[in-house]
Amino acid sequence: MDAQTTQPPQAGLPQGYRGVPLSASMASDALRLCVVFKTDPDPVAGHWIVLRENMDSRVYLGCILDRRDRVLQWTEVWVQQVGGLSRIATARGEALTNRVLDERWVAFAEALDALPGARGIATGWETENPPPLFVRVSDGAPVHPSKADGSGRWLLCRDDSALAKAGVPTYGGSLHRYWRLDGADGAASPLVRTTDDAPAGTGAIDMAGALGEAQGVASLNPACGRILVRPYFPLGYGEFLSVLSGGAWEGVRSGRHILDPGAQAAPLHSVSHPGRLFTGPRGQPWRMIETLHLKLSAFSQALNAVGRSEALQKRPFLSLSDESFRVDLPGAESGLPFLWTARITLVDPGCAVPLPESIGVRDYYRPDGGRMTVYRPASAGSQRQTRGDLRLRGATDNTRSGVIVEGTFRPRDRLTISRRDLVWIRLGLADEAVELYGRLEQDRALAENEWRFRSVGCALSEKTRAALRAAEGVLLEDLPAEVIPLPGPACDLHAMAVLGVRTLLVNAKTTLPMAVDELISLARAADALPSQATLSERIATLWAEDERWQRALGPHRLSDSEDAGRVCACVPPAIWRETLAALIGMFPGVSSFSTCRDLADAPVGAATSIFAPAAGALEALLAKTRCLIAGDWEGNPDVQSVIGDAMAQVQGGANTGTPV
Repeated sequence: MDAQTTQPPQAGLPQGYRGVPLSASMASDALRLCVVFKTDPDPVAGHWIVLRENMDSRVYLGCILDRRDRVLQWTEVWVQQVGGLSRIATARGEALTNRVLDERWVAFAEALDALPGARGIATGWETENPPPLFVRVSDGAPVHPSKADGSGRWLLCRDDSALAKAGVPTYGGSLHRYWRLDGADGAASPLVRTTDDAPAGTGAIDMAGALGEAQGVASLNPACGRILVRPYFPLGYGEFLSVLSGGAWEGVRSGRHILDPGAQAAPLHSVSHPGRLFTGPRGQPWRMIETLHLKLSAFSQALNAVGRSEALQKRPFLSLSDESFRVDLPGAESGLPFLWTARITLVDPGCAVPLPESIGVRDYYRPDGGRMTVYRPASAGSQRQTRGDLRLRGATDNTRSGVIVEGTFRPRDRLTISRRDLVWIRLGLADEAVELYGRLEQDRALAENEWRFRSVGCALSEKTRAALRAAEGVLLEDLPAEVIPLPGPACDLHAMAVLGVRTLLVNAKTTLPMAVDELISLARAADALPSQATLSERIATLWAEDERWQRALGPHRLSDSEDAGRVCACVPPAIWRETLAALIGMFPGVSSFSTCRDLADAPVGAATSIFAPAAGALEALLAKTRCLIAGDWEGNPDVQSVIGDAMAQVQGGANTGTPV
């Protein structure tokens, strides 16, 4: 069935949708924070409009309604999710915990609020868990479940001692969650399992048995996940790039419908929209420079948002892509064409979590391993299991960190290991299984396929220490081992480099993998030139020798227009070469011009140093393209006309200049 375009009325929600308050106490308020609920569930999307799925959250379309049910602002409602996370592979089986997820949640919320232009809506649920929330299907009313006889509401139980006494996993030490009765002592209250895989212990009941009269409901937040409410920007980064390249945008697809919250899609339904400075036939050459400037601006904003957020949180993201960003188009408030008002917003919380404290290493890993994508380097892959032999060289007592074990490890398989990767080896000594975490260094080993192993400090009993000393020089065979990748900020820099290629070098006639491959080939070809010249000068040499480089990576890639090849000559070659050089510098290890030697080059907390060179290069390019467009406006009648139109719009008048 063809999608039907549903334009929301200016004053309220589209027909068939209603706003459900995030709390029953808000139902009679003059202003209500709501999630959008479809009265007749879509066979594809159900009752909710789910905007995104993150590792630990689901993002719903929401809104702020007034007493007359008018939409004052469209929002996105982030609801923390724990279901399914317990099945994610983690470092040596030590699961993610509610405590770790809550700490991540608070850190990300604070980082978002600290970014320039932040407009989050504080609810208190960023740091506290709300009561469980369901929605009555018959009338869309919010429901907080209570005991069947109405004697008390169910709330999240965070009392670890009470949970342990009931024989179920604790809140802080697991991903399982249970309800308890409001006002009841934690140890005395019955417990309700919020997920099917939660252990029942000595009597925890299922959720269905606790809902009582609250039947005929749709669940929204049964596990009492924390909540973030942010402004909603319907235009995605990739969709915005398509518009800049000359395409159109219909709106947000939800099942069989296309929605246009805030009426932002209306001006973009046609490729002939008034969003640019240069819209007439005479403006085609200028429009290519304008496209370059707008794309550089969007990419620069995205890069700066990642760098600032990573510096604030002091952890990498490890999940960045074009889907990590949304675009706000405030419109004509500034007097500029609306594409010039675009603000790029980071909406990706990342998937990096800290290693378990028991390992003794302060670092981050990706617990789900993650599927391989063009945004993610293959060497930052999932955990790899192997077996091998270990010759113990010695064990040293360190008063601060514990026992440090050194040896030579010979794996059964060939290993490719980064300097940042962690290795786990288990050996049996003195009737005790000893788990060692450490690093492998091949350059210190003497034989092929041997690695020098040095563990981090670990706490061992005196009996185990004596067994280690007795085993020095002994070959311990066929030990289980595992490589745990610890991708850091350099992996995020790689992802942003790929995003830069997506922004500037991909159009309807090429693909992102092709463009990345061609740019890396250019980087290595330039690096091989025997020259002391800059990267930009080397690119010029290559292009003069072989025109295939320009066909593959020329400025015509900025647009989908059939005329792109003809009008791209207006983009100064020096500026375009500097643009390519800036992108090449962001790819770790592809050339001597790379900011990072490899993916292990930057430790956690190095975001400022590794993102700064690219951010500075983009700022310089933006200054140059801005000058190209408006630097000599007094001598350029076309630009004069555009400025006159903008001034007339600001002043509420009219301008008779010729459209460009």
